Amino acid sequence: MRKINWLVILLFFWIGSADSVKATNDLDTFSNDQVIVPFVEDSKDTTINSDDSLYEFKAIEANYPIQEESMLLPEIPDDVLPIIEDNFNTSKSIIGSDNRKQIKNTIVQPYSTSTLLVIKFPKGVTKVGSGNIIGTKYVLTAGHCLYNRELGGWANSIKIYPGYNGKTASLGMYHAVNMKSTSGWVQGNKTDHDIGLITLNANVSSKTGTLGLTTKIANKATITGYPAEKNGAMWSHRNNVSSSNLNNVYYDIDTTGGQSGSALYDDNKNAFAVHAYGSRLSTGPNHGTKINSEKLKLINEWMGNKEVAISFNKNITLSKENYTLWNDLKFSNKKDSTTGKLGKVYNAKVYYDHKNGAKYYSLYNNNGTWAGYVNANAVKILSGITLNKDVTISKENYTLWNNFFFSAKKGSTSEKLGKVYNAKYSYTLGNGVLYYSLYDNKGTWIGYLNANAANILSAKTLNKKVTISKENYTLWTNFFFTTKKSSTTGKKGKVYNAKYSYTLGNGVLYYSLYDTKEKWIGYLNANATSNTTRSLPTSIQNSFEESSTVESVESYEETREIDASDSEDSEVTNSAKNFDSSEVYNDLPISDSSEYAEISESSETNTEVDSSVSSENN
Repeated sequence: MRKINWLVILLFFWIGSADSVKATNDLDTFSNDQVIVPFVEDSKDTTINSDDSLYEFKAIEANYPIQEESMLLPEIPDDVLPIIEDNFNTSKSIIGSDNRKQIKNTIVQPYSTSTLLVIKFPKGVTKVGSGNIIGTKYVLTAGHCLYNRELGGWANSIKIYPGYNGKTASLGMYHAVNMKSTSGWVQGNKTDHDIGLITLNANVSSKTGTLGLTTKIANKATITGYPAEKNGAMWSHRNNVSSSNLNNVYYDIDTTGGQSGSALYDDNKNAFAVHAYGSRLSTGPNHGTKINSEKLKLINEWMGNKEVAISFNKNITLSKENYTLWNDLKFSNKKDSTTGKLGKVYNAKVYYDHKNGAKYYSLYNNNGTWAGYVNANAVKILSGITLNKDVTISKENYTLWNNFFFSAKKGSTSEKLGKVYNAKYSYTLGNGVLYYSLYDNKGTWIGYLNANAANILSAKTLNKKVTISKENYTLWTNFFFTTKKSSTTGKKGKVYNAKYSYTLGNGVLYYSLYDTKEKWIGYLNANATSNTTRSLPTSIQNSFEESSTVESVESYEETREIDASDSEDSEVTNSAKNFDSSEVYNDLPISDSSEYAEISESSETNTEVDSSVSSENN
């Protein structure tokens, strides 16, 4: 019994007020529920923590809601806004003229991540502050927005309004259920450590998206927040970052009271500081608390990221069934399974090297909703393999897709039978289905097509003499039919060597013709020729070996079918459509066609480019 009493007394002293318990490190964590957690510095022998990027994570795109009248919340009460006098920083921090701009569309990223904070302190004072969504239910802000010794310590309550536009809260209103800051701020009032985190009562990032975090200092940055004098409207300014030191960043960005807690973020939507202080000089600069390596690690710990999220942002395709999609990396709660999803594509925004030795991807659907954690052994990275071969459409009623989530159609193979495109890249989904990434002769991207709907246009060695039997047929330079090389007019009865033959997807046969001097004449529709029975001399036959000439199908500027003036037009467009549409197989191998995300390619660099970077939604 005496032992229990001593434990109670010891616990009492430990969970006492923030002022009564002394921390040993400025980065020890203090929270409004009086939980105090020592900051553990990385061991010098721990190489994984020597790289800041291991703790960084990128911005997550929002699934923006449709604004309907039923979703609009009442305005913030009049007795709260405006709060102008005696806000956190009463001095104007305008450098020269005020260059801030009001944001009208506040529910698009990155503005949707900006939050208005209405803060009530124990001494009955209400303040206005700002913050930014950085996780599923986490808001990054300044420490002085959460803890103010002069106003009674920790805030009694905080209401959070993401993307508030001065009139309505379309993205909802939330409450703080936990607040955290550093001992350096709570006990020492040190501006170097004026940073904090709010845990909300519900998840919000699927509506708002998130900012990412980074330790990299940009040359220009943006602050978006809620100046108290603007009556709840959102204002933003982008300008130069002038300098930084270990714990602070200095910048020429206009701010006033109420914008404390706003993130300083770069053009990639990654925050690298938290605005906290304005200069009393009209020449500036203003400054905020820098997210250095230690604070980045601390913020991750505040959000419960025991496993470190490593930015990845690549599309993957499920290649194995019977793997679990987990709700957490403790593997205590199953979210779903890969069974029945073979070939399905997700965006892996981050991955984790788990302590069990396996790698786990955090998967998102194209609409931004989280799908779960999956073992890397169950997926393949969806990457383009350079192909650069011309293909000819051989089946109709196949879709040309805009992405591998199969959520947006770009076109169709209908009425394109026999048409030739360049397949620059090929992709193989996890279910083995092959897709071509098609471009026309101008380099314009046409879409992703199931390879079953196209044949690779390849030369077959022929080496036989043919006689021109019809006039008014075109000799073409390429199979895009954009450049005429010559015509059969005036050549009737002339004999050429058909060194190679090509069959288009509509069944039309073309010869590649050479004269007796081995000069190339062009591609000609075989219907304009007749066979010549006389055999070629052996010496000439030997000169026509396939190794002696390499056939190439060239691309030119303008894409069009055979010119309407040519008499073979009807032969090409109406010939041999022996394709039974009932034999078309559905080229949609993934069951959920409602999802969407772009996979873009650069025709200039001829390299596949994956989608935009984002991070783990914690």
